[in-house]
Amino acid sequence: MRRKFLIGLGYFGFFVFGFLVCFYLTFDVGIIKSELENLTKGGNFQLSINRLDKYRLSGFKAVGVKIRFPDSSTAIDIDQIQARISVIPLIFGKKKVSFKVLLYGGKVSGMMSRGKRGFRAELSAQGLDLARLKAQSDKGLTISGKVMSKVEINLSNLDNVKTWSGRIETGISSGRINNLSYLGASLPEINFDQGKLNLEMKAGRAEIKTLELSSPDFPLMGQGLIEFRIPIENSLLNLEFKLSPSDSYLEQAEPLKTLLPGDGRVPYQGSLAGLLSAF
Repeated sequence: MRRKFLIGLGYFGFFVFGFLVCFYLTFDVGIIKSELENLTKGGNFQLSINRLDKYRLSGFKAVGVKIRFPDSSTAIDIDQIQARISVIPLIFGKKKVSFKVLLYGGKVSGMMSRGKRGFRAELSAQGLDLARLKAQSDKGLTISGKVMSKVEINLSNLDNVKTWSGRIETGISSGRINNLSYLGASLPEINFDQGKLNLEMKAGRAEIKTLELSSPDFPLMGQGLIEFRIPIENSLLNLEFKLSPSDSYLEQAEPLKTLLPGDGRVPYQGSLAGLLSAF
Protein backbone atom coordinates (compact mmCIF):
# COMPACT_ATOMS: atom_id res chain seq x y z
CA MET A 1 0.00 0.00 0.00
CA ARG A 2 2.76 2.39 0.92
CA ARG A 3 4.63 1.55 -2.29
CA LYS A 4 1.56 2.31 -4.42
CA PHE A 5 1.07 5.61 -2.61
CA LEU A 6 4.67 6.65 -3.26
CA ILE A 7 4.39 5.67 -6.93
CA GLY A 8 1.17 7.68 -7.26
CA LEU A 9 2.78 10.65 -5.55
CA GLY A 10 5.70 10.43 -7.95
CA TYR A 11 3.40 10.43 -10.98
CA PHE A 12 1.50 13.41 -9.58
CA GLY A 13 4.73 15.33 -8.94
CA PHE A 14 5.95 14.60 -12.46
CA PHE A 15 2.62 15.80 -13.89
CA VAL A 16 2.79 19.09 -11.95
CA PHE A 17 6.41 19.64 -12.95
CA GLY A 18 5.65 18.89 -16.62
CA PHE A 19 2.63 21.17 -16.59
CA LEU A 20 4.58 24.09 -15.13
CA VAL A 21 7.46 23.65 -17.57
CA CYS A 22 5.10 23.53 -20.56
CA PHE A 23 3.21 26.56 -19.26
CA TYR A 24 6.46 28.47 -18.84
CA LEU A 25 7.72 27.59 -22.33
CA THR A 26 4.50 28.37 -24.19
CA PHE A 27 3.03 31.32 -22.31
CA ASP A 28 3.22 34.60 -24.22
CA VAL A 29 4.15 37.42 -21.84
CA GLY A 30 3.27 39.88 -24.60
CA ILE A 31 -0.37 39.31 -23.65
CA ILE A 32 0.30 40.70 -20.15
CA LYS A 33 2.17 43.69 -21.59
CA SER A 34 -0.69 44.60 -23.95
CA GLU A 35 -3.37 44.13 -21.30
CA LEU A 36 -1.56 46.28 -18.73
CA GLU A 37 -1.03 49.11 -21.20
CA ASN A 38 -4.65 48.94 -22.44
CA LEU A 39 -6.07 49.00 -18.90
CA THR A 40 -4.49 52.38 -18.21
CA LYS A 41 -5.68 54.09 -21.39
CA GLY A 42 -8.14 56.83 -20.56
CA GLY A 43 -7.49 56.44 -16.83
CA ASN A 44 -5.69 58.54 -14.24
CA PHE A 45 -2.29 57.55 -15.62
CA GLN A 46 -0.73 55.96 -18.69
CA LEU A 47 1.60 52.97 -18.53
CA SER A 48 4.14 51.90 -21.13
CA ILE A 49 6.59 48.98 -20.97
CA ASN A 50 9.63 48.77 -23.22
CA ARG A 51 10.17 45.02 -22.74
CA LEU A 52 8.51 42.25 -20.76
CA ASP A 53 10.21 38.87 -20.24
CA LYS A 54 9.60 35.72 -18.27
CA TYR A 55 11.33 35.59 -14.89
CA ARG A 56 12.11 32.25 -13.31
CA LEU A 57 9.19 29.83 -13.38
CA SER A 58 6.28 31.93 -12.21
CA GLY A 59 7.26 35.55 -12.69
CA PHE A 60 8.07 38.32 -15.11
CA LYS A 61 10.67 41.02 -15.62
CA ALA A 62 9.68 44.39 -17.05
CA VAL A 63 12.33 46.76 -18.39
CA GLY A 64 11.81 50.44 -19.18
CA VAL A 65 8.50 51.06 -17.39
CA LYS A 66 7.11 54.58 -17.74
CA ILE A 67 4.12 56.03 -15.87
CA ARG A 68 2.71 59.33 -17.13
CA PHE A 69 -0.07 61.46 -15.67
CA PRO A 70 -2.44 63.40 -17.97
CA ASP A 71 -2.21 67.21 -17.86
CA SER A 72 0.99 67.03 -15.84
CA SER A 73 4.70 66.74 -16.50
CA THR A 74 5.05 64.51 -13.43
CA ALA A 75 6.41 61.14 -14.48
CA ILE A 76 7.75 57.97 -12.90
CA ASP A 77 10.49 56.15 -14.81
CA ILE A 78 11.30 52.66 -13.55
CA ASP A 79 14.43 50.94 -14.83
CA GLN A 80 13.33 47.40 -14.04
CA ILE A 81 10.66 45.42 -12.20
CA GLN A 82 11.01 41.77 -11.20
CA ALA A 83 7.98 40.03 -9.73
CA ARG A 84 7.31 36.38 -8.95
CA ILE A 85 4.36 34.55 -7.43
CA SER A 86 5.18 31.64 -5.11
CA VAL A 87 3.64 28.42 -6.45
CA ILE A 88 3.43 26.29 -3.28
CA PRO A 89 1.32 28.77 -1.21
CA LEU A 90 -1.26 28.75 -4.03
CA ILE A 91 -2.08 25.15 -3.08
CA PHE A 92 -3.30 26.44 0.29
CA GLY A 93 -5.25 29.36 -1.18
CA LYS A 94 -2.61 31.99 -0.40
CA LYS A 95 -1.20 34.40 -2.96
CA LYS A 96 2.37 35.50 -2.23
CA VAL A 97 4.29 37.79 -4.56
CA SER A 98 7.93 38.81 -4.14
CA PHE A 99 9.29 41.75 -6.09
CA LYS A 100 12.24 44.03 -6.75
CA VAL A 101 12.03 47.44 -8.39
CA LEU A 102 15.04 49.41 -9.64
CA LEU A 103 14.47 53.16 -9.95
CA TYR A 104 16.09 56.53 -9.23
CA GLY A 105 19.48 54.99 -8.54
CA GLY A 106 18.13 52.73 -5.79
CA LYS A 107 15.80 49.80 -5.28
CA VAL A 108 12.60 48.75 -3.54
CA SER A 109 12.21 45.08 -2.68
CA GLY A 110 9.83 42.99 -0.62
CA MET A 111 6.82 40.75 -0.68
CA MET A 112 3.03 40.94 -0.57
CA SER A 113 0.67 38.14 0.40
CA ARG A 114 -3.08 37.74 0.63
CA GLY A 115 -5.01 34.86 2.09
CA LYS A 116 -7.58 33.98 4.73
CA ARG A 117 -5.71 36.09 7.27
CA GLY A 118 -5.89 39.20 5.12
CA PHE A 119 -3.24 41.28 3.39
CA ARG A 120 0.38 41.48 4.51
CA ALA A 121 3.32 43.35 3.00
CA GLU A 122 6.98 43.90 3.79
CA LEU A 123 9.25 46.16 1.80
CA SER A 124 12.53 47.99 2.06
CA ALA A 125 13.80 50.93 0.04
CA GLN A 126 17.48 51.73 -0.41
CA GLY A 127 19.11 54.75 -2.00
CA LEU A 128 16.12 56.24 -3.84
CA ASP A 129 17.24 59.63 -5.17
CA LEU A 130 14.19 61.91 -5.00
CA ALA A 131 15.97 64.56 -7.07
CA ARG A 132 15.57 62.27 -10.09
CA LEU A 133 11.78 62.31 -9.85
CA LYS A 134 10.56 64.24 -12.88
CA ALA A 135 8.09 66.84 -11.68
CA GLN A 136 7.33 70.45 -12.45
CA SER A 137 9.69 72.67 -10.48
CA ASP A 138 7.17 75.52 -10.22
CA LYS A 139 4.24 73.53 -8.86
CA GLY A 140 3.95 71.68 -5.61
CA LEU A 141 6.39 70.67 -2.93
CA THR A 142 9.65 69.12 -4.16
CA ILE A 143 12.25 67.32 -2.04
CA SER A 144 15.73 66.09 -2.93
CA GLY A 145 17.73 63.51 -0.98
CA LYS A 146 18.18 59.75 -0.84
CA VAL A 147 15.52 57.68 0.94
CA MET A 148 15.97 54.55 3.05
CA SER A 149 12.86 52.86 4.43
CA LYS A 150 11.47 49.71 6.02
CA VAL A 151 7.74 49.02 6.00
CA GLU A 152 5.66 46.23 7.55
CA ILE A 153 1.88 46.25 7.07
CA ASN A 154 -0.73 43.75 8.26
CA LEU A 155 -4.34 44.31 7.20
CA SER A 156 -6.35 41.40 8.56
CA ASN A 157 -9.53 42.92 7.16
CA LEU A 158 -9.22 45.59 4.46
CA ASP A 159 -12.62 47.03 5.38
CA ASN A 160 -11.98 47.19 9.13
CA VAL A 161 -9.26 49.67 10.12
CA LYS A 162 -9.26 48.29 13.67
CA THR A 163 -7.44 45.21 12.37
CA TRP A 164 -4.63 47.20 10.75
CA SER A 165 -1.13 47.07 12.24
CA GLY A 166 2.49 47.55 11.23
CA ARG A 167 5.35 49.98 11.36
CA ILE A 168 7.21 52.40 9.09
CA GLU A 169 10.81 53.52 9.54
CA THR A 170 12.03 56.07 7.01
CA GLY A 171 15.14 58.18 6.72
CA ILE A 172 16.32 60.69 4.13
CA SER A 173 19.87 61.92 3.64
CA SER A 174 20.96 65.52 3.13
CA GLY A 175 18.98 67.45 0.56
CA ARG A 176 16.73 70.43 -0.11
CA ILE A 177 13.04 71.35 0.10
CA ASN A 178 11.57 73.74 -2.46
CA ASN A 179 8.16 75.29 -3.13
CA LEU A 180 7.07 75.04 0.50
CA SER A 181 4.45 77.45 1.79
CA TYR A 182 3.11 78.28 5.25
CA LEU A 183 -0.32 79.93 5.65
CA GLY A 184 -0.13 81.16 2.06
CA ALA A 185 3.40 82.57 2.34
CA SER A 186 6.03 81.06 0.05
CA LEU A 187 9.21 80.03 1.85
CA PRO A 188 12.78 80.10 0.55
CA GLU A 189 14.67 76.89 -0.13
CA ILE A 190 15.38 74.79 2.96
CA ASN A 191 18.62 72.82 3.23
CA PHE A 192 18.66 69.87 5.60
CA ASP A 193 21.14 67.28 6.84
CA GLN A 194 18.73 64.41 7.42
CA GLY A 195 15.11 63.57 8.09
CA LYS A 196 13.46 60.77 10.09
CA LEU A 197 9.95 59.38 10.33
CA ASN A 198 9.02 56.41 12.54
CA LEU A 199 5.47 55.36 13.23
CA GLU A 200 3.65 52.32 14.59
CA MET A 201 0.20 51.16 13.50
CA LYS A 202 -2.12 49.32 15.85
CA ALA A 203 -5.89 48.97 16.33
CA GLY A 204 -6.83 51.42 13.59
CA ARG A 205 -4.44 54.21 14.52
CA ALA A 206 -0.83 55.18 13.93
CA GLU A 207 1.37 56.85 16.51
CA ILE A 208 4.18 59.00 15.16
CA LYS A 209 7.15 58.09 17.34
CA THR A 210 9.71 60.23 15.53
CA LEU A 211 9.30 63.10 13.09
CA GLU A 212 12.47 65.11 12.77
CA LEU A 213 14.22 67.33 10.24
CA SER A 214 17.82 68.28 11.10
CA SER A 215 18.50 71.51 9.25
CA PRO A 216 20.69 74.61 9.58
CA ASP A 217 17.81 76.63 8.10
CA PHE A 218 14.58 75.17 9.46
CA PRO A 219 14.87 72.50 12.17
CA LEU A 220 11.60 70.67 12.79
CA MET A 221 10.32 68.13 15.28
CA GLY A 222 6.87 66.65 15.52
CA GLN A 223 4.60 64.03 17.04
CA GLY A 224 0.98 62.97 16.85
CA LEU A 225 -1.67 60.40 16.07
CA ILE A 226 -3.46 59.29 12.92
CA GLU A 227 -6.95 57.77 13.15
CA PHE A 228 -7.50 55.72 10.03
CA ARG A 229 -10.68 56.09 7.98
CA ILE A 230 -11.91 54.64 4.72
CA PRO A 231 -11.19 56.07 2.19
CA ILE A 232 -7.69 56.68 3.50
CA GLU A 233 -7.66 60.40 2.60
CA ASN A 234 -10.42 60.89 5.19
CA SER A 235 -8.12 59.71 7.99
CA LEU A 236 -8.00 62.15 10.92
CA LEU A 237 -4.70 63.68 12.02
CA ASN A 238 -3.85 65.22 15.37
CA LEU A 239 -0.31 66.57 14.99
CA GLU A 240 1.97 69.13 16.58
CA PHE A 241 5.13 70.53 15.03
CA LYS A 242 7.93 72.48 16.71
CA LEU A 243 9.51 74.86 14.17
CA SER A 244 12.81 76.57 14.93
CA PRO A 245 13.94 78.57 11.87
CA SER A 246 17.36 80.20 12.13
CA ASP A 247 17.75 83.98 12.28
CA SER A 248 19.47 84.03 8.89
CA TYR A 249 16.58 82.07 7.36
CA LEU A 250 13.98 84.41 8.90
CA GLU A 251 15.77 87.34 7.26
CA GLN A 252 14.95 85.73 3.91
CA ALA A 253 11.34 84.98 4.90
CA GLU A 254 9.96 88.18 6.43
CA PRO A 255 6.26 87.06 6.47
CA LEU A 256 7.23 84.02 8.53
CA LYS A 257 8.25 86.23 11.45
CA THR A 258 4.65 87.40 11.97
CA LEU A 259 2.92 84.14 10.99
CA LEU A 260 4.93 81.81 13.23
CA PRO A 261 3.76 81.52 16.89
CA GLY A 262 6.16 82.82 19.51
CA ASP A 263 6.95 79.34 20.87
CA GLY A 264 7.20 77.85 17.37
CA ARG A 265 4.55 75.22 18.08
CA VAL A 266 2.12 74.62 15.23
CA PRO A 267 -0.80 72.19 15.76
CA TYR A 268 -2.79 70.53 13.01
CA GLN A 269 -6.15 68.81 13.44
CA GLY A 270 -7.91 67.69 10.29
CA SER A 271 -7.98 65.14 7.51
CA LEU A 272 -5.08 63.71 5.54
CA ALA A 273 -6.56 65.22 2.36
CA GLY A 274 -6.60 68.66 3.99
CA LEU A 275 -2.96 68.43 5.01
CA LEU A 276 -1.83 67.31 1.55
CA SER A 277 -3.78 70.11 -0.14
CA ALA A 278 -1.81 72.65 1.91
CA PHE A 279 1.29 71.74 -0.10
